[in-house]
Amino acid sequence: MPVQIVSQKFTDIFGSTKLFYQSDAGDLINASFVVKSSISASTATAGTSFVLNPVDNIITASGSINFLTEGFRIGDWVQFIKYTSGGSVITSWTTQVTNVTATELDVISIPTWIDATIGEIIQVISLNVTYGQKRKSVVVDVNHVANGSGGSSFSLIDGEQTRFTFDLTTALTTPQNAIQIGNKSGQFLSNVQVTDVTFAITGVLPASSNILYYQFNFSIIQSGIYDSSPFAFGNCLKFNSNFNFQRFTGEPSNNFVLQFNDDADTGWFDEAFNSGVPEAILVQGVSEIAFDAPTTFEVVIDSSSPLFAIGSSYVSDNELYYKNKLQSQSSLGMTIQTQIPLLLTPISSPTNPLGAGYTLELLSNTLVGTIHTINLKFTPNANFNSFIESCDEGDRLFRLWVKYGNINLLVFNDQLISNPPIGGLLNMKVSTFLDHSENVTDSSDNVAGYSADIEDDLAYIGKFQLPLNDNTIESFTARIEALNTVTGDSFTLQNAFFDIASIPFVGGKYILNQSQPIITTLPNTSVKKDALLVLDASVDDVGLYGVKIYFPFLYRWEYWLNQLNADSDFYPNEQTKNWFPYGSTTNWSLILHLELVRDNLAYIFDDKIILKNYDANDNIKSNIELFIDSTNQNVGIVTEGMLMRVVGTHELLDGTAWNPSSIWGMLTVEPKESAPRWICSTIVPTDFNSMNPLSPLSGALCDLTFPSPSIARMECFFNPDKINLENGVKFTTKIKGCSEFKLEGKQKADGTLKMKSDGTIKEKS
Repeated sequence: MPVQIVSQKFTDIFGSTKLFYQSDAGDLINASFVVKSSISASTATAGTSFVLNPVDNIITASGSINFLTEGFRIGDWVQFIKYTSGGSVITSWTTQVTNVTATELDVISIPTWIDATIGEIIQVISLNVTYGQKRKSVVVDVNHVANGSGGSSFSLIDGEQTRFTFDLTTALTTPQNAIQIGNKSGQFLSNVQVTDVTFAITGVLPASSNILYYQFNFSIIQSGIYDSSPFAFGNCLKFNSNFNFQRFTGEPSNNFVLQFNDDADTGWFDEAFNSGVPEAILVQGVSEIAFDAPTTFEVVIDSSSPLFAIGSSYVSDNELYYKNKLQSQSSLGMTIQTQIPLLLTPISSPTNPLGAGYTLELLSNTLVGTIHTINLKFTPNANFNSFIESCDEGDRLFRLWVKYGNINLLVFNDQLISNPPIGGLLNMKVSTFLDHSENVTDSSDNVAGYSADIEDDLAYIGKFQLPLNDNTIESFTARIEALNTVTGDSFTLQNAFFDIASIPFVGGKYILNQSQPIITTLPNTSVKKDALLVLDASVDDVGLYGVKIYFPFLYRWEYWLNQLNADSDFYPNEQTKNWFPYGSTTNWSLILHLELVRDNLAYIFDDKIILKNYDANDNIKSNIELFIDSTNQNVGIVTEGMLMRVVGTHELLDGTAWNPSSIWGMLTVEPKESAPRWICSTIVPTDFNSMNPLSPLSGALCDLTFPSPSIARMECFFNPDKINLENGVKFTTKIKGCSEFKLEGKQKADGTLKMKSDGTIKEKS
């Protein structure tokens, strides 16, 4: 074969070298290939032969030989060499090509000839020595494709061909950078170079050798940053490259195409390559990063590996921005490829076409045992602020990863937020919280320091004023934060963002009528499903117009965002869905945070929500019972295939009586430590969802009766065939009014209620 890869190696940022491509998304790998090039053809390949027409001096090739793609052209001086089957030279002669086709080579003269039928090998080679006959250029396609595929030069990102051209006629004793052709947005490619290494390999100067050696170096960023789907189901990406050697620069046909298409071992984020064993575990990630102000944050990782690096990238959702563009994806994504940071030395990202960019800086990295605590700083430039601000809400996704050993841990994978300087306080004319029983979206109350129980569905109502004829309002954010009152650490649990700048400004005011879905697990009859930002004339005043924020949320962590950023002591039991302990987390409280951005300044309002534990009230004796409806048998066990009733009773022990006019409650059920949680409420009507295993005995509300002045009883149907019983189920009963109480009946894996020795249901303490 006249052109072939004679060696290959892949080197990662830690200096480890392999013969195959191994990387995680965002990793920079240096791929090096040494390619041997000559213009020659030989009968040494099985199934090939040369047949001479001695009258016309035309040699006809059979088998896989194609004289044109091998590089022969009219006017070439060529040398014929006859070898014995053992490789000894029998004879050789030089002549000139007068005509050439794919299978025929017409030369001036052949003084002697021996057919290959008697074992000799015949080779013909175009002479670089003296005549300088060699391939003048090479066009290289670079791509990432699916493992197991035949390879393609068309990008999975945007269908572009990432192509480079090299001029091989110049002296290449030092690396020469390639010239890229066309759009660059098909890859996160960093650099491509070529060096003539003929002398280093053979000890012969290139001008004195008919066989040349070139070393191609590719600096490749593994391009899975945008999309995890190529890595699903055990699949991964591999490096693919086609070397299109041209005899003459720009020659459109008869190029010799050499392909590298070996399968690879690559992974997405949080994967140890394709099938490795992870060498690191994320303990604490990053809660939020601002696009308009520097952000410092702490990352905690458990790893015994000393190999440490960081990387990051903006990930656009706008195809008009990142597809079919002149720039590389590394510029469009402002991608900092995985690299080893130096302490207190900022790493600058590439800038996008608008000059947007940022820096990452390692502030500290401490190690205790195998726990690494890493402090980083993100600093955007002014153009980054402007660029992200111009992006639509939902198109501000940013990914930050930390590498230890063989895994890139995704420590932040969320929308960038605005964190402008504080301009002052947001003056609330109305500020109050509503509980489950208040199924409304309006109020005129003012209540601070609200108390909330675990599992409560709540809503905040706030009303404030905006000045007429002021069109500098940019956005409004409502969020629930977890705050450590001792350390000051905080992170966002739930967020609603409203882009006001894009709303019509008519008659001196923004025409606000915005809604945003927040809670999907409540019945459709509950109004606590959507956040609202609307005009409210009840607080209009001279020169001012009123605005109302209605922001619902559930105090129940599995309904909040997946918190990679959570402090480990906020979520007991390693963030399981056992929500019972979250009301007793030491030093933590919830904060309602409102933020209005006006003229690049933030006006804020905060209110603390007191967390109440899930403890039983000593003055109330409570019980949950299960009955088979058809027999009215109290079984204390979930019975599949039979309609049941759930009964929650609450008896006052202090001599007081229930006030029926002020009492409300609910019964709930869910698969053990798993959503969804279903409710049957005495105050919020059922929406008759056919999937809900709980349903009223009649009408639309949970049955609430008072068998005696001191006993309140709630009851509803339970259909066990509508819920996953694989790990048992969890029932709760909750009552509020003149007293409040909540009880959890523990379930075994078989669905049986765990009982005390006295026959009552075992409660969580």
